[in-house]
Amino acid sequence: MAVGISRENIEGPYDDKIVLEQGLSPINGPHQGAWVQAEDGSDWFFHFQDKRAYGRIVHLQPMDWENDWPVMGIDADGDGIGEPVLTYRKPVPGKFPIANPAIHDEFNKRVLGVQWQWNANWKPEWYSLGERPDHLRLFARVDRHYQTQQHLWNVPSLLLQKLPAEEFVVDTAIDVRNMRPGDATGLLIYGLRYQWIGIKHHAHGKELALAFCGNTETNCTEQIVTSLPFNGDQIFLRMTVTKGAQVQFAFSGDNLQFTPIGPNFAASEGRWVGARMGLFALSTAGTNAPETSFVDVDYFRVSPISN
Repeated sequence: MAVGISRENIEGPYDDKIVLEQGLSPINGPHQGAWVQAEDGSDWFFHFQDKRAYGRIVHLQPMDWENDWPVMGIDADGDGIGEPVLTYRKPVPGKFPIANPAIHDEFNKRVLGVQWQWNANWKPEWYSLGERPDHLRLFARVDRHYQTQQHLWNVPSLLLQKLPAEEFVVDTAIDVRNMRPGDATGLLIYGLRYQWIGIKHHAHGKELALAFCGNTETNCTEQIVTSLPFNGDQIFLRMTVTKGAQVQFAFSGDNLQFTPIGPNFAASEGRWVGARMGLFALSTAGTNAPETSFVDVDYFRVSPISN
């Protein structure tokens, strides 16, 4: 990362100097940051690392000054250019409880957790947290993109959140008894390539489906990797993510025995964001009246991978 300094005039001319580089560290980039100052006067620097499917990971680096130039990170080789560090003392001394960003949601509050992001400007008629206690009700929205282009790109009513770690497991339970022919719902990993596991309702009944789009958002029609007949009222879905953003889906009818389905899927970043995960309910038939069809999601839980 280079910075520029003008000692005479804000309009320049400027001197420039590289003050932060990857060097021998594993932190690629680093770039697009901000200088901040703690209450004790110490200087620190925020920047992000591009982790592809895992998104842009924020780092906080120590920052010192050398000959009026900022040096971010640690200048281990003495060349005047800092390198990022993975661990360092906290900016503010003392013992503080560990605080993790919101990830899980039991859907037992009046509002969605702050971790959730709709795929585009949202509308209140897409969902309800009050129709059924301790459940998220997703109404099966009729979307022209899904109807005509047969993929989820540009569908606004996808409920998504960022990936929280390199490795983790997601579990969710969806009540599908109020689905209608033309509806689809599921657990989704979403990016420039995406895959989901869930239920599709056809005229002849419901099926468990694993679907994906594997190219780009301008050149893909959603394909069914595999499908199985499904006759139950509730489906338990699991997504296991391992290093390298490798995704394996599984399903269960009783929440006890889970069956993996399909090969591993390599998640990819989205456009200017990492991959995201979440839920959806859509329809290719009928109307957008809320009472037409819907699914009820019991929970969305994220946990470490068991050894």
